[in-house]
Formats: sequence, structure tokens, C-alpha cells
Amino acid sequence: MRFITRLTAIGGAALLASGAAVIAVAAPASAHTIEASATCEALTVDLSNYAASQPGKDAVYHEWDETVHHDAVGTPTITIPNPDYKPAVDAVPGSWEKYTWTAPHGTPSAPPPSAGWHDVGTTSDTKGSTTDTILNTGGKGYFYFLTLQAPVPAQPAVGEPTITVPNPDYVAPSDEVVHHKDLISAAVEPKTNHVSVTIDGASAADEDFSTSYQHVFTFSDKYTAHTWAVDVTAWDNAAYSFHRTGTTTPCSKPVEGVPTITVTGPTCEAGYSLVNYSIPEGLSIAGYTGTGSVKAEDLNLGYGEKTYPVDVAAGYTYDGPAAVSFTLVEPPTDADCAGPKPDDKVDYGQWQTGEYGCGDTTVTESRTVTDTPYKLVGREWVLDTENATTTTEKRDRALTAAEIKALDCPVTVVVVPGAPSGPVSIVNPIPAPQQFVAAGEDMLAHTGSDELGTGIGFGAGILILLGLGTLGVAAIVRRRKATN
Repeated sequence: MRFITRLTAIGGAALLASGAAVIAVAAPASAHTIEASATCEALTVDLSNYAASQPGKDAVYHEWDETVHHDAVGTPTITIPNPDYKPAVDAVPGSWEKYTWTAPHGTPSAPPPSAGWHDVGTTSDTKGSTTDTILNTGGKGYFYFLTLQAPVPAQPAVGEPTITVPNPDYVAPSDEVVHHKDLISAAVEPKTNHVSVTIDGASAADEDFSTSYQHVFTFSDKYTAHTWAVDVTAWDNAAYSFHRTGTTTPCSKPVEGVPTITVTGPTCEAGYSLVNYSIPEGLSIAGYTGTGSVKAEDLNLGYGEKTYPVDVAAGYTYDGPAAVSFTLVEPPTDADCAGPKPDDKVDYGQWQTGEYGCGDTTVTESRTVTDTPYKLVGREWVLDTENATTTTEKRDRALTAAEIKALDCPVTVVVVPGAPSGPVSIVNPIPAPQQFVAAGEDMLAHTGSDELGTGIGFGAGILILLGLGTLGVAAIVRRRKATN
């Protein structure tokens, strides 16, 4: 065997001297500062005047290697039975039962054993005769070899009875290097102070420190309560090790915005008042917070101005209005919803023309005027026909040329003594009726008219009749036009 040795120092210098190692430890300061406190905003850890950390020393070992030889185990190969080997098989002789035909006449119709056959006995030699077949002796005799055991020829062996294969348990010879590690001097643990901080269950710090450690841990949300823990281990004196925990009181959170309350309605479509509120976080009014709406009628608040104080939740500061006010009005009446009363409806009839006749230049017309007031039914103004009034309106107007022409007033000729003779002509019209009669004579009665005029009317003017001699002048009699 061959041995290899070596000397190494693990993690530090080897101890070459025979003397013992000495670790100098500084005496702790007389005045330690131990502070671990929290406000709503941060956790402060202040540690000072702790003993300075001392480095540790690694262990020292004597290490060497040894070569160890291992002999072989077992043989490289082994002999086992051959799984594919088939041994030789000896021949098996045949065996037959011999029968002869004993019937006096005829040939056998079926092989033995059956009627007519005689069992001669068992034989192992058929003399070369065919077996299991009715055979004729050459005359009237018959015989038969019934196979009891067919002959089996001999079989030679296949393969060898055993074979040689690799030994699965064989272990070859080998050399192994064994490493040895002997402790010369033990390790010396470092001397250090340690602090760990957790906030809300999560690690915020976990580290060693020498003489002092200062850190301010700012909370993620100063408006939320936080749990904290500080663990300090002093290596030189357990009196300066401690474990402290606490839970912060959240900072007062300023309220953002001011509460507002508005009122929607009532209207003719929705006969209720909807109180709409928007109240910032940290405030409440009559128990309501956030944003929403509520029917005033469901709260039985009545009508008029309402004032409610603003309540501030704990942990909040608020410098807005201390109260809010709003006004609730009564629902509108049917008259309010119907709107102003409309003016009376006035219906005018058709103008009706009065009577006029020959000689008239104007005519009087009349028409009906119906005044219907409105009355309130529910929320709607409807015509009050029961209280409608009807009057008659009249006016005078001038007759049109067509109306005068349509009168077609007739002309009656009256002889006037001393009238000139000659052709008849029409002179300028006279606007008003006039009469021309002979002295001492009455006006002639008219024919074909509805009414006798009191004189001779000249609707179209004075008609002078010439060419009638000296016997007279024409007189015009008018006809009255009926009204249309």
C-alpha cells in the first residue's frame, strides 16, 4: 500500500506554535444606548456603545490521503444450466391390437371392435402391414391392426447442458484513495452583536453590527396601524439583549373634500324628493357615508329646511363646515303640473249677409261668436263646454259691383207730358233713389217685383227717355234683394 499525507489550514492560519490561541475581548462600554420606539409614521432603532465585534477563527486540520487496495471478489465468469438445452429422447415402440374376421360368409362392413371380429391379442410387430385398415388375406379371410400406441422415433439432444456467462456479482480488484482529516485546533466563533426587525410580520432588517446601529424604518402607510418587533442580541453581556414589540396608533388622516347634499324633485313625473349625498371618507351625516341617494318621504323628514351635523370618524381631521343644510318642498299640485290656465277658446261663425235692394250701397253682415272657457280635470286643462257663451257680432260693408248688378232691378216707362222725343240714352248714375212723377198723378204700381218702392229708384243713374214725344219720361221701380 502507498500512503500520501498533507497538512492544510482550513479558513485560517495553521497553528505553528505550541501555545494556546488567545482572543482579546474588549470590555463593554459603561453606557449603552438602547432605543426602539415608534410613531405613527416610523419605527426608530438606536443602539450605541455596544462592545465591538471580535472576528472568529476557523478550525485547523491535518489532512492526508491513504491508498487502500481492494482484492477481487468472485470470478469473472460462472457456469449455469443452459436454458435452451434439450436432452435426447429415446424411441417408443408401437403397440397394436390384432383382429381376424371370423364370420362364416361375407366381408366386414366396419373395423373392429365390432361384430364378427376376433381379438387375437396385442402385438408390437405388424410385419409391415398397414395399420388401422381392413386387410384381405388373399381369400375369404380378413385381419386388422388397431393402433394402441403409435411408435415414436428417438430424438437427439439439442445444445449443451451448461453454459458460461459473466458473473454479475464479480467485483474487480481496485485501489481507493481515502482522505483523512484530523482536527488540530477547534474553530473560534466570531463575537458580534445582532439586530433583527420585523414590521407587520415581514422582516425589515436582520444583520450583525459592531458598536452601534441606527436606522429609521418609515411605515408604508402612516394612516394604518402597524405591528413591530425589535430583537437585539449583545455578545458580551446578556443584559443589553432585549426583545421589544408594539403596535402603532395611526396618524390622523385629513378628510379630502367636504360633504355635499342636493335635492332632486319633487316633479310632476316623480312626486317625491330624492336626497343625493356625497360624503368623503372619514365623515358621516345622520349615519350615511359615501355616495348615494335616498327618498326623503321614506325618512318622514317633513318639509322645509333641514340641518344635520357632520360627524368626524376617529383617526381623521376635518376643518370643513360643521353642518350641512338642504330644503325639502311639497310635491306640486295638479294645478302646478297643468301649467297656466289657457285663454278662452273663441270660435267664429261664418259671416251672414243681411237684406239689401235696388238703390242700397251697403249691407249689414252678422256672425256668431262662441267663447268657451277651460276647466282643470286632473292635471289637464280641458274645454268647459257647459259654460260656453255665444254672442252675435255685426258689421256693415259696401255692396260689391257684382252684388248690385245681380239685383237686376226692372224699368217702367211713364209718359210725361212735354218730354222731348228722340233716342233713349243713360246719363250719369245717381247714388240715391229719386222719383219723377207727373203733376197730379200717383206712382204706377210695379210688376214683377217683391216690394213697391216709395219712389222711382235709379240704381244705375238717371234714365232719360228720348224719342217718346212729348208724352212723358221714364220711371224706375226697384226690387228688394233677399238676404243670402
